[in-house]
Amino acid sequence: MTTAETDLVELSHDCFYIELEIRENTNYLLKGNIQIQYAIPAHNAALVTFKFSKRSGYLISPPYPGISSSNAVGPYKYIPIYSDKGGQFLITFQTPPDSYYVSLGFRLWNSKTKVFIGNQVEMIESHKDDFEL
Repeated sequence: MTTAETDLVELSHDCFYIELEIRENTNYLLKGNIQIQYAIPAHNAALVTFKFSKRSGYLISPPYPGISSSNAVGPYKYIPIYSDKGGQFLITFQTPPDSYYVSLGFRLWNSKTKVFIGNQVEMIESHKDDFEL
């Protein structure tokens, strides 16, 4: 669900995906805005899943460097939420060899309150010195 007034998307337990072209063996910074309905900070109320694929479209099997994995959701990173007022999140990751696309899935995780993500998420190529994995 998108609200035109605030340009936010309400997360659910079903992922909504975006697919982006990437470069292999490259560090990226994923940034956007996120907020929670109540003023309780939550470091694990939302997450982003990762699926890397080759130029041919074939999926690259995990594990992926620096990205956690679970049987429930596959490769993922939590999206930290610091305030109900909304705030920026920053997530770093490195692409595996032979990767050409990444599919990012944004979803709610273990939260009974509403979580909203800004409908503009940016992915920036970064130098390794800019962040630690």
